[in-house]
Amino acid sequence: MNAHLDIFGIRRPALRVRSNWPFEAHVDEDPRADRHRFSGAVAKPQNTAVSTLTLASKSYLVPWLRAMQLSQGLGIQVINSLWLFHEPVDFFVGFGSFNGLSFGNWWTQWGFAHYGWAITDVQVRYPKRRCKDWATKTRLVVEATVDAQRTLDEVEFVLTQVRHLRPGLLSSSPLLWPSFCCPLSIAKINDYLSVYEAVTALPAGQRARMLTVGNQLRLAPQALVKSTDLPKEQAQKRKVMSQVTSQYFAKGQAIVQNAARGVFPSTVPVRKSG
Repeated sequence: MNAHLDIFGIRRPALRVRSNWPFEAHVDEDPRADRHRFSGAVAKPQNTAVSTLTLASKSYLVPWLRAMQLSQGLGIQVINSLWLFHEPVDFFVGFGSFNGLSFGNWWTQWGFAHYGWAITDVQVRYPKRRCKDWATKTRLVVEATVDAQRTLDEVEFVLTQVRHLRPGLLSSSPLLWPSFCCPLSIAKINDYLSVYEAVTALPAGQRARMLTVGNQLRLAPQALVKSTDLPKEQAQKRKVMSQVTSQYFAKGQAIVQNAARGVFPSTVPVRKSG
């Protein structure tokens, strides 16, 4: 990984950053940056936080940020216990100050500076079903440009990111967010997080929290109790609704806890012992 990236692949803040870094590298970082200035090619339009907001809003960055925001409610002591070997919890630094911010505000104030430079003319196509094939069957689609050197640089950049991608985990190579996709869809992640958020918002001592949230969110429409249902049918439906909600909550909790330890997206339960 680049020396200016932390262990999660996120570029650290700098005093002076060029808008299309790393293709024109960080100031004083790479003397090869000057080669683009004399290529004679037509300058590529520069991306801005505003021009890229629509793209970012359709990406996995949205539920990732949401999971990070929810993870703050875990408390620093709980988060510390989730980390292997008790590493310092510095992953929040990569997302900047995001508490209470909408995605649009976060992207404008912080996200674009860290992730915006990952947007290239190179598209990544992953195998649709088998995540374990990503490392061997990933395909790159390159849009031809008049600046051959820039195209080569972008391909090299994307290949480097793909090389660090572990199956199904955007956190293993977060700079692939413009093209990232996995079987755990954005919609499903948001469903899990909505249940987690709703359940944790209720008092801990409240009875039937799972049933309450399940009915509110209509997680299993077929399990909604009707006035015409017999007592036995009502009991069975409440049981089903509670079970479905519990499953959603467990996955949402795992996503939040994993996000706190730098792993996203993952519904694998986290053991506090690491």
